[in-house]
Amino acid sequence: MNRKTFIKLSACAFLALPVAAQAQNIQCPTGLDFGEIIGCAGGGSVTIRPTQGRTITGCLAAADAAFSTGRCTVTQPLPLNALQISVIDSAIDMDGESGQVSVGDFKLMNDAGGEMVTSTAASLSVPLGATLRVKPGQTAGSYAGTFTINVNYQ
Repeated sequence: MNRKTFIKLSACAFLALPVAAQAQNIQCPTGLDFGEIIGCAGGGSVTIRPTQGRTITGCLAAADAAFSTGRCTVTQPLPLNALQISVIDSAIDMDGESGQVSVGDFKLMNDAGGEMVTSTAASLSVPLGATLRVKPGQTAGSYAGTFTINVNYQ
């Protein structure tokens, strides 16, 4: 029996800046969207890569639904300073109609990237990826959650 699960995750942006640095800006218009996944008895994982790819493991399968890499844009005025952009949560639980799924292994910028990047650019587009873990026999339904992106002015 095929069970479809729709999973979407959005970013909650947070700026940690001193009073003199209030002109910096972060916007996250595109949340991570794992798409519509067909569940199974054995579970597995779905990884969205910052480079736009998706990998599915275990006995899970993708339905005909789109998925998307998350994206945040960080801007700052002149003079340029170092900005440290990071994902605060190493893993989160997303709530659904009858349970939770776990999302972790966040990646910024590229597939080998970690949960933090530093830049002195005036404008930086930051693609976001992560891995969704689906438990064996996970209940079908819609799951949603948020995670925090932090920008520290250096």
